[in-house]
Amino acid sequence: MILLVEAKWPVPHLSIVIPTSRDIVALEMTLAAALEHQPDGCEVIVVNDGSYQDPYDLGDEVRFIDVAPTPNVIDLINAGSQAASAPVVHVLQTGVEVKSGWTAAALEHFDDPQVGSVAPELLLSGAASTSIRGVDHRWGGCRVLVKGAARRNERAPLGPTIWGGFYRRSAIESVGGWDPRLGMECADLDLALSLRQIGFDSVSEPQSRIRMAGCAIKEATGFRYGRTAERLFWKHPLASWPIALTLHALRTAVGLATRLHQPSRVVAEAL
Repeated sequence: MILLVEAKWPVPHLSIVIPTSRDIVALEMTLAAALEHQPDGCEVIVVNDGSYQDPYDLGDEVRFIDVAPTPNVIDLINAGSQAASAPVVHVLQTGVEVKSGWTAAALEHFDDPQVGSVAPELLLSGAASTSIRGVDHRWGGCRVLVKGAARRNERAPLGPTIWGGFYRRSAIESVGGWDPRLGMECADLDLALSLRQIGFDSVSEPQSRIRMAGCAIKEATGFRYGRTAERLFWKHPLASWPIALTLHALRTAVGLATRLHQPSRVVAEAL
């Protein structure tokens, strides 16, 4: 008797998740780079809220996950990570470019079960060229980008930025993914803090490099930023409440004082 076994696609070891955006040129640039330099054993997932029509008929190379239209990119990222089949999820935002071999060094870290995320080095092009090693948390609940080369004995950033990062899928699932309420402004730091709270480490990997235009990163201000910053603080005070509240009030006052030349934004953020 001949036993027939149904053939199945091999399970990939890496899922690259790219959320769509209204900037089709930037989206296609990121998608083309990911497909051109796609490592073996990898799947590319595009989470499509209807803004991309796939004019090049990429269905054989890309998994398109169709979702309802949404203005919140975090919803798209969560949908992509939930659809991923690989143990490691790599988020790439629209406008980010990659080169051959960019995943190799990052993936090696996941041999350590303690590692929940790996932050690639984000190279910014433009007049003020620099690099970002990850996202971190400063006194009073302030989200900061860790820039430049690492100094001696400096600890690694808390996690990757929202523009690109590698994550252990089981770790993401353990904390419920990225919080849509915190948006692009703070969702990356919130996830990094949540993963740390359940015992996962994050690693900064300078040999894994991604690129984007520096002008794509804009300072967050106004009511929306103030609201997400408050939500982040109440989720992760990082100190005893009297100290945390004092530092938070001081940090907020200092932050507002630096924007006095923009009175309308100061009022909105203070609200």
